[in-house]
Amino acid sequence: MPALNSLSSLNKSIYLLAFCTLMLAGMAAHAQESPTEADSTTHEQAPTRRIGEATTNALQMQVQGSHAGANLPILGPAASLSWQRYLDSYKHPIPETFTRTLDEVGTR
Repeated sequence: MPALNSLSSLNKSIYLLAFCTLMLAGMAAHAQESPTEADSTTHEQAPTRRIGEATTNALQMQVQGSHAGANLPILGPAASLSWQRYLDSYKHPIPETFTRTLDEVGTR
């Protein structure tokens, strides 16, 4: 049995040495990349964009519904509570103006 334990330890050392050798070989290959290849990616200019273009595109997707997710049903008791809350919302009219200020709302 002691020889088996020594062999297992030797195998672990061999695997570790092989792993380290492969890692070093990969790093060396990466370091030998030609400067023109490395520099060409860093000096490319990003396409110019107008201010607000991303927001405009996001709003257009929302209007068109082109990126809408699937309709997911609400099941069980949560559906009943949600529907009841929706129906109850019509019991109270929406006021023309609000009587509380933001400072009052924050200090409930």
